[in-house]
Parts: sequence; C-alpha cells; structure tokens
Amino acid sequence: MEILLYLFIIAAGFLITNFLFYCIAFISYRPSSQKAQTFEPVSVIIAARDEALNLHKNLPKILNQDYPDFEVIVINDQSTDNSSEILEGLKKQHSRLKVIETITLNKISNKKKAIEMGIQEASSEYLLFTDADCRPNSNKWISSMMMFASSPPTIVLGYGGYERESSLLNKLIRYETIVTAIQSFSWAKINRPYMGVGRNLLYNKGLFAQVNGFSRHSEVLSGDDDLFVQDASLFSRTYTNLSPDSFTYSSAKTRLAQYINQKRRHITTSPYYRGLFKIWLGTLFFSYLAFWGLGIALFVLDFQLHLLLAIVIIKFLVQSIIVIKASQIFKERDLILLFPLLEFVLIAFQLYIFILNLINKPKSWS
Repeated sequence: MEILLYLFIIAAGFLITNFLFYCIAFISYRPSSQKAQTFEPVSVIIAARDEALNLHKNLPKILNQDYPDFEVIVINDQSTDNSSEILEGLKKQHSRLKVIETITLNKISNKKKAIEMGIQEASSEYLLFTDADCRPNSNKWISSMMMFASSPPTIVLGYGGYERESSLLNKLIRYETIVTAIQSFSWAKINRPYMGVGRNLLYNKGLFAQVNGFSRHSEVLSGDDDLFVQDASLFSRTYTNLSPDSFTYSSAKTRLAQYINQKRRHITTSPYYRGLFKIWLGTLFFSYLAFWGLGIALFVLDFQLHLLLAIVIIKFLVQSIIVIKASQIFKERDLILLFPLLEFVLIAFQLYIFILNLINKPKSWS
C-alpha cells in the first residue's frame, strides 16, 4: 500500500513541478520583441478537402483582411463537394485568391502534399497557415501575426481556439486546446519550442527549404505543424503571439467519434518528437494516469486520507493559477470551475485513443 502512495506522490510532484514551470513561463508572459510594422508581402495558405461550407463562410473574412500586400492560396485537395464552385465564385470577386486543384493525387495522400503545393506556388517569402474551418478573430489577423515577422528565418506561433458551445464535448475540446497552448507557449518562452498549430502558424519560405520541408516525416499523416516547428526551430527564432487580434477560431467537432478520429491522427506524430519532449510528454501523460488512478485507489482503500487530500489540494491550487490565467487570456472563463472534471475526462480519452492507435493506425487526413 505504501508503494502506491509513494508512486502517487511522485506523480503529483511531477505535475506540480510542471505547473510551476508554466506559471513562471506563461503567467510572466510579455509579447515577444516586435519590429516596427513594415507590411512585408505574405502568402496565406489553406489546404482544404470537402470544405465547401467552411470556405463559403470563412474565406471572405481572410480575403478582406486589413493588410496591404497579401495573397490567399487554397489547395482544393480532391474535394467531392462543391468546393470548386465556391472557390471559382470567390476568385471572380477577389484577385488575391489563387486556387490549386489536386485531382490527380492519390486518394490516401496526406495533407502535407497539398501544403507543399501551396508553398511552391507562394510568391511571398512569409507564409501564414490556417485551415478552411478557421475564422480570424479580427480583420487585423494578418497584421498582428506579421508584427512578429522578424528577419528570416522566423517562426510565429499563434493561438487557434474553438467556437464556444454548451456541450460537454465542446468544453473538453476547448480545455484541451488551452492545455496545449499553455505547454507549447511555455516551452517557446524559454526558446525550446516543440510544436505549433496549423490553424495559426507563420514561417518563411526559406526556412521550409532549409529543413527540407516535411521530408523527415513525410509518411506521417499529421506533423505539418508540430513536427515542422520542432525541426525548424533549431535553425530559426520563434516568437509567440497572444494578442487577441491574432487568434483564430474553428468549429469544434460535435460528435464524439469525429473527435476521437481527429485525435487519433494527431497522436501519430508522437514517435517523431525529439528525445527530450518524447520523454517529457510520456512522463506527463503517465503522471496524470497515476495521479487519478492511484488517487482513486488510495481513496477507496481509505489509506492515508489526510495526506492524500493535502497533496490533491496542493496540486489543484497550483494548477488553478495557470488555468485561471490562461482562461482569461484566451477568453474561456467558463472552463475554470470545470477543469478538474475536464482533466479527468481528457486523460480517459487520451488513454482510449492511445490503445486504439496501437491496434490500428488511421490512414487518411480527412
């Protein structure tokens, strides 16, 4: 029984140490040093498959950005809906829009091939990435992201959130997004970035060529954002942007099966993380499992309840500091009181998805 308690204490200690690190790096956040706005040309790149409704809804908000020199490149990757018609209609209204059709690609091709085509067609040195289901939080999105576009090579990490709904699944997705942002921005703050999100990411074309694009992980379905940032950050300076003008928002999955499939694709990148982050992420995940699993077991066994309760309180008090601050920055205050429940559910889902991927890996990005 004492062994279980010791393991629980070790797991809780590791989590608390991480929360303290986040507090130091994230709560002390100050905007990265910016150069004066020079309005360098930028190419916005969007890979889309069967996204007709989202293109109709969101693309005009990107095409009408308040920025003097930009183009928007949409790679319509083998869509079977009326995406082509929507894009052709928008092209007639907006000279900034370029459309690439990938009808000759193999049906199981991953998103990276489409993105590579967009990069090849880009006329600008700076590349700004988002998804078809994303809307910019303001018409200053491009301007805000480009404020951090220092001399190449450069990476700018932006926040990609999700639209708010009342369902538990929506809250879970938004909570996971906040947790991921806390982690990625905290590591970037100490110049050790390990990921970005393709919903809101900027880097320069020369940097893409310097690291040979996605060649190291071309066979992996995901990784056009996190694995690329991990590789490219070794040769560039990474900036973080938490200005609300720079945020993008997507429509979150509304069905549990959709969410699970999405996360199954994302987890395929984990074996390609660098050693430090692979060890850290693995230890973090198993620490959460041990905290909840052993904590519940020790409670049921009625063993050292006073000590158990004290450790749990300390863990959640320290964690609440960073969760509250991040929820305020990202305008997600409705999640603050729910975060212990959301954490438990999230860990359970992650364990389930991990087991599913061990049995059968996903084979398509759409």
